[in-house]
Amino acid sequence: MVISATTRPDSAGSAPPLTVALLALPDSTASTLFGLYDLLLGTRRDWQMLVHQTEVDSPFRPLIVSRDGLPLQGANGVLIQPQTSLEDAPPLDVVVISDLAVSPWQPLGERYDIEAQWMCERYAAGATLASACSGAVLLARTGLLAGHEGTSHWGYCEALQREHPDIRWQPSKALVTAGVGQRLVMAGSGTSWHALALFLIARFVGAEEAMQMARLNLLDWDATSPLAYAAMMRTAQLADPAIAHCQEWAALHYE
Repeated sequence: MVISATTRPDSAGSAPPLTVALLALPDSTASTLFGLYDLLLGTRRDWQMLVHQTEVDSPFRPLIVSRDGLPLQGANGVLIQPQTSLEDAPPLDVVVISDLAVSPWQPLGERYDIEAQWMCERYAAGATLASACSGAVLLARTGLLAGHEGTSHWGYCEALQREHPDIRWQPSKALVTAGVGQRLVMAGSGTSWHALALFLIARFVGAEEAMQMARLNLLDWDATSPLAYAAMMRTAQLADPAIAHCQEWAALHYE
């Protein structure tokens, strides 16, 4: 049974909310998992409430998803109550792996291969896959990053390079996108999950709304390159890899 996030019909009559699955695993850290949930659910809603005294819904519908949909303990013993299972999850626009409290020197092995296969299926169905910090360990396990750049926490990139030599790991980059349509998104170290959330807001809703969330939550994010990049990515031209590559180059050389 799918239990949806609490939402109200959008009084403005806008499009249905974008469904974002936040993957919950026994190694997930609760702070990042719930932090992403709150930022996405607060998009537009919180700014309109505080600045314009208006009640509107978020354009996102975040869902905490686990293998079987049953309660589980996260990495530090915090109880996580998923809202649906992998099997019962609705069609998804985005799947996010938050950071994992796993050792970079001990490969995941087959521990989360069920989730990795499910992510591949969601990606094939058109979803964007994203990872925060050490969540890239699982994203790399899908095989979808082969031949592309990737990033993760600086403490993980050396081990990831040895385990996945077909991926060009960039520990100095806070945010990396890859694949046709730039539908593989990785945020680097520590609290770069803030940048990941803002990037997703900018890409799927708009750069201005991402900046509103940054100001509202006192998040420090350079508006000149990542947001410009995110805004450029909101275009159907990304179906063409050559155009996508040119857009990425222009964004990275924005100044």
